[in-house]
Amino acid sequence: MRMIRAAFPLGFKADLLRHGIGCEGAGRAGAAPSSCPTRHAIGAATTALALAIIISAKFTECAWITVLVIPSVILLLQAIKRYYEELEMRLRDDGLSLAEVRPPIVLVTKEGWEPPDG
Repeated sequence: MRMIRAAFPLGFKADLLRHGIGCEGAGRAGAAPSSCPTRHAIGAATTALALAIIISAKFTECAWITVLVIPSVILLLQAIKRYYEELEMRLRDDGLSLAEVRPPIVLVTKEGWEPPDG
C-alpha cells in the first residue's frame, strides 16, 4: 500500500507539469505547444515512474492477474472491432444483391398425417 501512496504524488506532479505550472510561458494563451520541452520529458518520466510503482505494487500484493488480464481484454476487444470494421467495409463495397435469392422452403408440423379433405 505504501507504493501506491508514493505513486499518487508523482501522478499529481505530472498533471501539474502538463498544465504548464512551473514552466514560464508554457501555460499562456497563444504560446507554442513545445515552448517548454523539458516539461514534457519530466511529465513523461514521472508518469512512467508512477506506472512502474503501481505495477510493482500489483505484483507484490498478488494482484498480478489484473496487470495481465486487463491489457489482454483490451487487445481482444480491439481485434474484434477491427474485424467488424473490415466486415462492414466488405459488405458496403460488395453491396447486397437479392436478385437471385429464392424463397425459403418452410416445413409446417401437424398433429397427424391424414390427407387434406378436399
